[in-house]
Amino acid sequence: MEIYTAVLAHQPNHPFAKKALHKLQKGLPQTPSMKEKMSSPPQDEIDALVNLYHSGQMIKAEQACRELLQSYSQSADIINVLGATLQGQGKLQEAVASFDRAIQLKPDYVEAYNNRGNTLKELGQLGAAVKSYEKALAIKSDFAEAHYNRGNALKDLGRLDEAVQAYDKAIQLKPDFADAYCNRGNALKDLNRLDEAVASYDKAIQLKPDIADAYSNRGIALRRLGQLDEAVASYDKAIQLKPDYAEAYYNCGTVLQELGQLQEAVASYDKAIQLKPGYPEVYVGLGNIYLKRGLLEKGLRMHRRGDHVICFDPNNGVSILQGN
Repeated sequence: MEIYTAVLAHQPNHPFAKKALHKLQKGLPQTPSMKEKMSSPPQDEIDALVNLYHSGQMIKAEQACRELLQSYSQSADIINVLGATLQGQGKLQEAVASFDRAIQLKPDYVEAYNNRGNTLKELGQLGAAVKSYEKALAIKSDFAEAHYNRGNALKDLGRLDEAVQAYDKAIQLKPDFADAYCNRGNALKDLNRLDEAVASYDKAIQLKPDIADAYSNRGIALRRLGQLDEAVASYDKAIQLKPDYAEAYYNCGTVLQELGQLQEAVASYDKAIQLKPGYPEVYVGLGNIYLKRGLLEKGLRMHRRGDHVICFDPNNGVSILQGN
């Protein structure tokens, strides 16, 4: 190449030297900017992969990632998206490997650490997930989503006070973070800080009126506070937003039973079973109602379907013990 350059310095239009130099430059990237182009595709190609992922076309997105990697084998961005598509297909170990590779190529890749944490959490490796989120936050302390995801993992670990603190940080950084308010409410509910939990659910609903989980879990907190009518109204709203919400039907049935509205409770339980046939707690709830009505055979049959054992106590009526 140096020879051709020297020739062209004296004879700028030398046809052979021009052609040979052009061929060498085309085949062998010589500058950092050209090398960067070889390792990173244009942004519109990355955006196309992300759009495939967000549209739920995981298999197509994976295929597109692998095809693009043939030209850009060192692109951390493509490998990160590939990991997300693998996670979306339930290929969790492969997804973790992809995120590890992306981080190896780009050690400060906070999004890859966050995605890796989500996958580890899905694998049940909660401690490792927390560490992955914390690595992301060590690089970017104002990453609200990583604080939120860390809170979710801490909650699953039973570290509820720490979870609330993580949600608080996410909300501080992103005041309109409805999901963080909702899950913060869940942690507060588990801590039996019920009034605070309801307030957190209310804020989530204010920010995102169609968040069915907030209404359903709000109903649980209201029931524990003894506000049964308000709990039923909250469950009804959750069901309105999410008609296939079996858990909300079950919980609503339980409150209706406590209110003595047995016919309505049976209807709610029946709907829960229709949506989720293998729901043992619902069979127990139905069994309790039938037993109260004196329908012993039907009640016992429901309890057996719920995989429970009946223990009769002449002083206290019927109590339910978990069976096998």
